[in-house]
Amino acid sequence: MVRGVRDDRGSGDQALVLGLGLPLGSARRSAPAQASAQAQAEATHWAQQTARLSAQALVTTAWAELDALHQAFEQIRDALEPQSEAVLRATAEGYRQGRYSLLELTTAQQERLAWQQRRIAVATEYHQTRIELERLLGRSLDQEIAG
Repeated sequence: MVRGVRDDRGSGDQALVLGLGLPLGSARRSAPAQASAQAQAEATHWAQQTARLSAQALVTTAWAELDALHQAFEQIRDALEPQSEAVLRATAEGYRQGRYSLLELTTAQQERLAWQQRRIAVATEYHQTRIELERLLGRSLDQEIAG
């Protein structure tokens, strides 16, 4: 509230001044803007939660794929390739002795080569997945594994 006396020296008049302020429903007028700002803040919060969960799902999926590829590589390297190598050696010896045909020897060689190619393909996919996981994490997995 404003109050006071005004004095006009030129005319010699004096006036009493009184001011009165009344709120005219400003809370009701600002309610939609406040509700909009609140809704926008909540939408931002849920968008951040969704993005965080999506990133976690990507990392979890990539980590599981990395583990599966590592196991597949070890299975090929430790079991399947040695078996195919043993079959190739036995087939080559049998071919030299006349027990197996050239077709059987060639098939054993192709099988051995196929397992070597599969091991290389799995190793390539493993490293590509590892790179993607490191990109998602923003750091090297060497730090994760060592730590």
